[in-house]
Amino acid sequence: MEFNFIKIFGGGKTLVEVGLFVPDSVEHILLAFGSGDQSKEVVSESLNHLLEDAAKDNRLILAPTAPDGVLFHEGSEKFIPKLLEVFFTSLEQKPRKMSIVGVGEGEQSAEAIKALYPELFL
Repeated sequence: MEFNFIKIFGGGKTLVEVGLFVPDSVEHILLAFGSGDQSKEVVSESLNHLLEDAAKDNRLILAPTAPDGVLFHEGSEKFIPKLLEVFFTSLEQKPRKMSIVGVGEGEQSAEAIKALYPELFL
């Protein structure tokens, strides 16, 4: 099991590369932030441990990478609402509340985003 990376419009001219894990059926959505520089490689390594449980629990995981190296608690948090809007539109679904988690440096990102956009999360 591994993340598949796709690019999602985050607003302005910014595309955010997002690690996506889609189980056989989706019952829940998790927005997850990796540690360190939140690059594609680090996101994969730091969040890989979530995949087995996600498959069992029918949990879709969205794991964004830091656009232009700007972490999600240092400026890139502004892209999250648009990124989620575009993602749900592409699925032809209404936005759903989700859980949020961060590992290492990503914990700061998760806390910042949940504080800024509490209406998005359980």
